[in-house]
Amino acid sequence: MFSTTDYFNARCQSMKPLCAFDASNEHEARAWRTKAVAKVRDLLGEMPEWTPLQAEVLESVDKGDYVRQKIVFDSDPLSSVPGYLLIPKNLQRPSRALLCLHGHGPGCCAVAGVVEPRPDYSSEQVQQSIEQHNYDYAVQFAKRGYVTLTFDYRCFGERREAGFSLYGRDLCNVHFIRGSVLGINLLALNIHDTCRALDYLCERPEVDPERIGCVGLSFGGTMTLWTAALDKRIKAAVVSGYLSELEVFAVNKGNFCGSQFVPALRRYFDLADIAAMIAPRPLLIESGLNDSGFPIDASRRAFARVQKAYRVYGVPERVEHDVFDGGHQFHGEVAYEWFDKWL
Repeated sequence: MFSTTDYFNARCQSMKPLCAFDASNEHEARAWRTKAVAKVRDLLGEMPEWTPLQAEVLESVDKGDYVRQKIVFDSDPLSSVPGYLLIPKNLQRPSRALLCLHGHGPGCCAVAGVVEPRPDYSSEQVQQSIEQHNYDYAVQFAKRGYVTLTFDYRCFGERREAGFSLYGRDLCNVHFIRGSVLGINLLALNIHDTCRALDYLCERPEVDPERIGCVGLSFGGTMTLWTAALDKRIKAAVVSGYLSELEVFAVNKGNFCGSQFVPALRRYFDLADIAAMIAPRPLLIESGLNDSGFPIDASRRAFARVQKAYRVYGVPERVEHDVFDGGHQFHGEVAYEWFDKWL
């Protein structure tokens, strides 16, 4: 065998995750989650130091149905996070809120419906991203009465180094390797930032901290899955365009980047096991029939494993799979009612 790809495919096929969900009753499921969370935190490695948020509102814009605030907060002693908070008018405070997490592309501006240039993205490209992926879900949910928060992850939006060029290499992959030299994982940093965004939401007077959900497409689905698995303050979640099998989309297809990679993950877990850590909290999975990056058959197999966890908890109604006729995009048709029901 000369092919390294074939080598890794064969090794993955023969490898059964050591910490896969295997509970047969609720007591065993809760014990499994405790051990699984500990193992995941071990795999993620060192987390950043916490620091006061020092949050600021930089501007406020009346958008008719809602007010859009440009905000910034500190995530750790070396990192500040820009984002947008969308506040519906005439709220009955405190209200339901959603973290609306962005995927690859121009960053949180698209999710907030802000058509402005960003590093390596023109205004036209931001608009195209919104139209192609139905990307402005922070706006969509704000118009439905939710306080929504979206922010830029490391390597994206205003946190992206403009004009980055290193022999055509991907910025996420380069920063993943940089962090690995220091024993720091890029996904762990982004999970930390999401937890700090939750802290910020919980401090806002408009928000009921017991009614916070999370939604994201693609890399935003990655961050929704991982953060909801680890942080129980997320009471309901919608993962769009991500749930699959690591063997199919990551090992076979190579459809991943350094921002969403955990060393040795497949040795211990598959994505369905990470999703099972969210149970028994409500979880909706969106999958497009024509999503070439996340083949539908693998997504269906992964969802069947997640369903098993919810059945073990005795709450099968709290998990659902919205399989729609479309590609790699946010669907929303079931998601709107999902959050209305569970938050």
